[in-house]
Amino acid sequence: MQPQDLELINEYGATALSLAAISGATKLAKAIVEKNPKLVSMENDHDDGQLPVIVAALYGQKRMVRYLYKVTSKDELQGERGATLLNCLITAEIFGKTVCEETYNIIHDVASMLLKRYPHLGVTPDHNGDYTLRILAHKPSAFPSGTKLVLWKKWIYSCVMVHSPWESPRGSQTSHEDDSIGSHRSSVMDFHNIDIPDSSDGDLRLHEGHSIRHCGSVVDFPVPDIKHIHDRKLVHDEAVKLLSCIFKEIRHMSNSQLEKMEIDKVLYEAIKHGIVEFVVEILKFTPEIIWRKDKKGRTIFAHAIVLRQEKIFSLIYGLETQRCIMARRHDVFGNNYLHLAAKLSPQSQLDRVSGAALQMQRELQWFKEVESIVQPKLKEDMNDNKKTPSALFTDEHKVLAREGERWMKNTAGSSMIVGTLISAVMFTTAFTIPGGNSQSGLPILLETQTKAFLIFMISNALSMFTSSTSILMFLGILTARYAEEDFLKSLPTKLVIGLACLFFSIVTMMVSFGAAIYLMLNKQLTWVFYPIVALSTVPVAFFSLLQFPLLVEMINRTYGSGIFGNSNGKLSWCGL
Repeated sequence: MQPQDLELINEYGATALSLAAISGATKLAKAIVEKNPKLVSMENDHDDGQLPVIVAALYGQKRMVRYLYKVTSKDELQGERGATLLNCLITAEIFGKTVCEETYNIIHDVASMLLKRYPHLGVTPDHNGDYTLRILAHKPSAFPSGTKLVLWKKWIYSCVMVHSPWESPRGSQTSHEDDSIGSHRSSVMDFHNIDIPDSSDGDLRLHEGHSIRHCGSVVDFPVPDIKHIHDRKLVHDEAVKLLSCIFKEIRHMSNSQLEKMEIDKVLYEAIKHGIVEFVVEILKFTPEIIWRKDKKGRTIFAHAIVLRQEKIFSLIYGLETQRCIMARRHDVFGNNYLHLAAKLSPQSQLDRVSGAALQMQRELQWFKEVESIVQPKLKEDMNDNKKTPSALFTDEHKVLAREGERWMKNTAGSSMIVGTLISAVMFTTAFTIPGGNSQSGLPILLETQTKAFLIFMISNALSMFTSSTSILMFLGILTARYAEEDFLKSLPTKLVIGLACLFFSIVTMMVSFGAAIYLMLNKQLTWVFYPIVALSTVPVAFFSLLQFPLLVEMINRTYGSGIFGNSNGKLSWCGL
């Protein structure tokens, strides 16, 4: 086969090298490039007719991208082509330093090298007219704020150390021409830091489930999980670095250039997806952006209120003096910040909360929080529709308030039935004591098995009292007036007390039942007692699974740190 034969294209514009790039056949691609090096720079107007390195990125072939980037002339990757490659890499999340499985050396990602070489690519449109910022604004999973981890994974995430390719290792220089840089780090894990090794002679091989050394001893860990968390943190770290590099370029752009790249829409999308890092980075390099208004006359923090992104809105507490001035701003419809907080949350935000009553509580918390930062006169300010914030809140939340009332009554009604049954049974059991009474009127078993009988009576009394308390709490919910303010503290408090007492009454009822079984069977059928007691824990377990999460959520939302937490001073380091 002649070298020119490899330049033939199919109906989609793909050459032999493009097809190898699509399938990820790196060895085949190397053979093709050796035969005809010109193929790495061939392109046409068809679907798969772009540069092979871009085609590989489009199909998510990481290894192929790194190889083709190494053999492609960097002059080919300036302007629109480079922006297209960068956007394809970010879309496929082909960024973040990884470890070569054969050599255990660090492989620096193409996206960071490309943007570090040509910073202007971050503000250059690709062949579809898209900008890198817009791509990043639609990828919350590429940032820490968009990643949800369970508790133990959060701990590992906070301990794992990552080393960015943006920072050159000591004693070496980072080359943009090379796609890998060897980094030999020991396998170290102490109480504060976990370091993932990259050398082949380390104690840890990332693709195997071995162990990590912890303070001189070997501790077994699910290494694949740690590797996944480590890789995810690398992606997060690189995404923030990419943002920083792009925002450094943006601060030198004119207003017309920002309008051309639709910076207002980009910011809106980032806030909509709750990407806190996006907002923090742009504030670091262009602090004046806090005053910028879109076509509706809304600023960054106005969007955060409308879209109910509490982490982004909490950044306003670091503005101090500017916060008071900003809280006076109105949009083109005459709405101040409190009017915006009075509007109903987007459905996607409401769906994050269990039950209409807790959704209503969250809306009230937002309204009260914004109310605490606006000037008193703005609380009675009217918008273009002649509505005050309080009146607007009532109009916007009529349906949600009715749904919250229905949810509360249904929950209280069904729980009240259970509490009533327990109370009735416990009351009856108190006068039908196992073993009967002696001629003196005292329980016979009180003399023969004192401890077991006392456990029976005490648990019976506790179950009776707590179930009665829960009935009274649920009755208070059913007869409440259901004003808006009641959803903030009063109704959730009653439901929390009612559910907690009901749970405790079920537990003590089962203890009383187990004690009664023991009193009757401990002498002749002792072996029957243990399986019966074990089965008695099933109702408690089911109730815990079904209702306890709701109870915990209500306690956290009502008495916890709140949806805004302690946010004071978050922007003090931004120089605002």
